[in-house]
Amino acid sequence: MSDPTTDTPTRTGMKPWLKAVLFASLALNLAVLGLVIGAVLHGPPGGPDGPDRDRGTVGMAFPYTKAFPPEARDELRRDFGDRMRAERESRGAREPTFPEVLVLLRAEPFDREAFDAVLQRQYARVAETQAVGRAVLIDRIAAMSAADRAAYADRLEEALNRRRDHPHKDKDRDDR
Repeated sequence: MSDPTTDTPTRTGMKPWLKAVLFASLALNLAVLGLVIGAVLHGPPGGPDGPDRDRGTVGMAFPYTKAFPPEARDELRRDFGDRMRAERESRGAREPTFPEVLVLLRAEPFDREAFDAVLQRQYARVAETQAVGRAVLIDRIAAMSAADRAAYADRLEEALNRRRDHPHKDKDRDDR
């Protein structure tokens, strides 16, 4: 289709509101992924005394990663990022699910099964991310010598004892 006055083709494209929804969806997906990655590598939101400190894989990951020296944590982060990129490439791009959630939430009547299916896909992504973090941690520990593993176990035990004895005072104290 052309503009008769300039004879230049006019743009036909995505509606601005749809671009905004897709951008917001991408931003939310990246924010959730960032939170999961940060929690796996650094502990739950709010630090070691955050809401998931003693529950679930997020709270459990904190002492394992914190027991590594800072340079090893940096390497773990890089390994995790590399594996996550490889996972995304191998499974291909997935459609964002938040626009679908918004549609489902506004629908009348509410489709419980469809909403559950979308949440299951989102939780599956989180589980995949946790599995990658677990694999990176296991690979790192498996590559250690017996002496390095024993030293790591000592640092882990120290961090766990500190958390138990002083749950609000161990933030970033074992960055030695």
